[in-house]
Amino acid sequence: MDYQFVVEQLQSVLYADSLTRHPMTHTVNTPSETSIIFDSISYNKAASIIRMFEHALGSDKFQLALQEYIKLHEYTTSTPEKLFTALQRQAEFDLVRYMTPWTTQSGYPVINVVIDKTTNMANVKQNRFLLKNENNANDKTLWDIPLTFATKVADFENTKPLTYYTRLDASGININLTSAPRSWTIFNVQQTGYYRVNYDTAAWNDISVGLKKTNFDGIHVLNRAQVTLTYFAY
Repeated sequence: MDYQFVVEQLQSVLYADSLTRHPMTHTVNTPSETSIIFDSISYNKAASIIRMFEHALGSDKFQLALQEYIKLHEYTTSTPEKLFTALQRQAEFDLVRYMTPWTTQSGYPVINVVIDKTTNMANVKQNRFLLKNENNANDKTLWDIPLTFATKVADFENTKPLTYYTRLDASGININLTSAPRSWTIFNVQQTGYYRVNYDTAAWNDISVGLKKTNFDGIHVLNRAQVTLTYFAY
């Protein structure tokens, strides 16, 4: 089911959300405006953001938070802030601060990864991904991004963020890849994060070589789909 969701829902809304659409949390003033905003951004993107933070919290804590939220607000109307509060009670990090920009800002980021194998470091910078606007230098929208990466097959089973790339790090961050990388390094494990990943030419070549090996060199099926989608987006 998760595989189907990523291919049919998440990847399709990444296209729609790259065309300067409305944010998930959106003020409306008339019934007609209400009907207009119930689109893939309201449904598919919202589900993708919730999935991202489920992996950040862990499924058990996420389920506890949802049970508390539903019980507390049954038979009443609700707001995003009430859901955030329930999730925050189970979180060990400032979930409200990290989650809010994903709901109040339109679009999403692409992280640009440059890997230095001599130092075993990855330099990561973000900018907004806009499909039909090559000149996005003036768009300063930033997000707090939960980062995961894999340098070996076993890493694909860990979808909990290894670090967060916050809006305060506008100039980018450096990440120690912790162990000697395989021939490839892949960010956004199982495409749990709602963002694209672009690599330097050498890193793209390493991924390409891996995909041509037996059993795709162990690269997870969701990351194979992610890599293909992103490659053809450029």
